[in-house]
Amino acid sequence: MNNPMTTSIESVDVQELMNTMQKKKIQLWTEDGKLKFKAPKGVMDPSDLELLKENKTQIVDFLESENKTITIQNDLLNRYRPFPLTDVQSAYLLGRNPGFRYGGVACHLYMELKYNALDHELVENIWNRLVQRHEMLRATVSNQGFQSILQETPRFKVSYKDVSSLAAQEQISALEEVRDRMSHRVYDTEQWPLFDIAVTTTQPEQKKESVLHFSMEFLIADWISMWMLMAEFEKLYFNPNIQLTPLNLSFRDYAIAERGIRETSAYAKDRNYWLNRVETLPAGPTLPVSRRENTSSNHFTRNSTLIERKKWENFKTIANSHGITPTSAVATVYASVLERWSETAHFCLNLTVLNRMPLHPEVHQIVGDFTSVSLLEVDYREPKIFSEMAKNMNIQLFDDLDHPLFTGVEVLREMTKKQQNGRVLLPVVLTSASGKRKAELIHEHAHNNEFDLENCASFGDSSDDIPMLSSVKYPFVINPDKKLGALAQKNNWNSLIWS
Repeated sequence: MNNPMTTSIESVDVQELMNTMQKKKIQLWTEDGKLKFKAPKGVMDPSDLELLKENKTQIVDFLESENKTITIQNDLLNRYRPFPLTDVQSAYLLGRNPGFRYGGVACHLYMELKYNALDHELVENIWNRLVQRHEMLRATVSNQGFQSILQETPRFKVSYKDVSSLAAQEQISALEEVRDRMSHRVYDTEQWPLFDIAVTTTQPEQKKESVLHFSMEFLIADWISMWMLMAEFEKLYFNPNIQLTPLNLSFRDYAIAERGIRETSAYAKDRNYWLNRVETLPAGPTLPVSRRENTSSNHFTRNSTLIERKKWENFKTIANSHGITPTSAVATVYASVLERWSETAHFCLNLTVLNRMPLHPEVHQIVGDFTSVSLLEVDYREPKIFSEMAKNMNIQLFDDLDHPLFTGVEVLREMTKKQQNGRVLLPVVLTSASGKRKAELIHEHAHNNEFDLENCASFGDSSDDIPMLSSVKYPFVINPDKKLGALAQKNNWNSLIWS
């Protein structure tokens, strides 16, 4: 795509030039690749003609990109050929490199879900059905920066232990052994599979129960994908004869089509929005850290706190009375705590955003990593009352999210180019799920099973669309690099996770 900045007026981009022409009632369009215009008598002056002449190529590209429709091509012939990683997938892969300070850690989720006693054979059969249904469960990721979907894979094995006849402490030890093995796993991304399932059956009291251990690499599935997989697992487990509607959309075709957005005027507009701010965007907060000589071997832990439901409802009511969303209010709290410890009061946070572009009717039904990131500027250099800080945060957040096509990863690259002394780091991440969305994911066919997520360890992303599940006993989220986790509800509690 041609550079959208004009050559004759460096400070004005094509979008602004078009807006100027529109205000003058000058109509511009293309015919057979040629620029055409029409204007009221006496409106078009020589300087306007000169601008159009000097910037004709950029204007033609802009006008044609406005009419460009992004469509997904069902490329069956190349379905199993390598395809590029998304920006976030590339960042995840890079972060696994132990050569980076505090690297060598995967973006990975581990959780435990508690059921009545599970049938091991049926569990394994269903997960193999899901592997056939969702092609990203058959994906591998090359260290060279591309991913591939395998046409066929060996049968997926679900490991199983029945320790129900053992003493209580031995049962606990058996669960801890599986947890230690799976909870911080770093997969070899070039080897299938990039997920693991295990079942441990115990008998803590009078009745047998099973713990389903779930481990998955975020390179192949985002947060919503994982909940969707659990929903389909349960639907099939409790209704083994049911047939799910076949899926036609391939994540490969989606990912390739999405790259075409970079050739549109909407992308150019979002790009210019962020490029105009690159010079003034700060790096992440400079926080005190304990001295560690060896950062090549890292093990992250999660800290959490609980907010009583009544207090949370009061917090939301007060925020809404000021015209502030709960997410913006929580972000302001989070940023205020960071500012108290940071060496600077002007810094950026990294926001994870679920970004499934509406390019296909099945886009919300397939597994894949649709995560994007956005940078949120925090400026507390001038003292303000909390409500004013929150209002400013609310405005900034919504302005930024109105320009999502030029991603935070791309902005970070541009910031690094401007940096004279190495890479710009934004290690502090904000992930919020405080917006409620009614969805029947896990609970639809739960048959009174309880989901015990007490022993969850999530090392990856989340989104503002995480459904609030009444069946979740211990809500969770996030992450190795100081992410603010989710707000989810369980009876009279909301969970606010800080990691």
